[in-house]
Amino acid sequence: MIFNGSSIPSYSKRVGNDGLVIPEVGAWSQIKYNLISHYAHMFATSMKNKWNNRIYIDLFSGAGYSRIKNTDEIIESSPIITMRVPDKFDKYIFADIIPENIQALRARISREFNGYDHSCLECDVNSSVTDILALVPTPSKGNTVLTFCLVDPFKISNLKMSTLEEISKAIYVDFLVLIPSRMDAGRNLGPYLNHENKTMDEFLGMPNWREDWELTEKLGKPFWSFVVEKFCEKFESFGFLPTKASEIVPVNETGTQRILYHLTFFSKNELGKKFWCDSITGCDPQIKIFDQ
Repeated sequence: MIFNGSSIPSYSKRVGNDGLVIPEVGAWSQIKYNLISHYAHMFATSMKNKWNNRIYIDLFSGAGYSRIKNTDEIIESSPIITMRVPDKFDKYIFADIIPENIQALRARISREFNGYDHSCLECDVNSSVTDILALVPTPSKGNTVLTFCLVDPFKISNLKMSTLEEISKAIYVDFLVLIPSRMDAGRNLGPYLNHENKTMDEFLGMPNWREDWELTEKLGKPFWSFVVEKFCEKFESFGFLPTKASEIVPVNETGTQRILYHLTFFSKNELGKKFWCDSITGCDPQIKIFDQ
């Protein structure tokens, strides 16, 4: 099936306050949610007659609703957006370490998506991979399984590369990963250079990254760009196709553009990459392609 990105609707809606927990996000999150909406639509619809099971995993799910910072505006976030896609997934798996988020998400799903096959886990995803994978159907000759995994950490310390590697080796999966590039890596080079600080080592899955950075710094490349490049290189070592990261570049009230983070899509199939490119084309003009 061929999609024209501009014709794909966004399934993120503005909603009222339902009295449950609503995490606060930046205004730029609306761009991210639109992208997730576009890709989830294409993935679920195009694959519905080709795979017996289409699974959606959201590793940092939040509560299903988000409040735009410094406003009273409330919008639906990734779990609810994905469940609104017309050709629903066969199974939804949500994980978040904050108890209040999972409690609110369970209530919202129960209220609006009765009968949908889903699981909500209150857990640290980095120490709960076995529990998450146990919820994914076991593939067989007559039971094919394809998974789309959204990875949306708030900061670099939330995520370990070993978590994604373990998932990628266990199931057939496409990943959409948010890298907190400019808003974390770009602001914390000093602490990360400290050899006692293992945060970046675990995020990149590269304990010797500092040696590469010494060489890269001499070329004038910013640290946040280096982090994006190394993250993508690591995924390629798992057998995923080479990729380019998408810059999220919102325009602020003064008209200034500033990169905040990167969205990186990883697939072992060219069709998955095509869907992602179509999502970008049909979404927001403030998104640019980052050439590594």
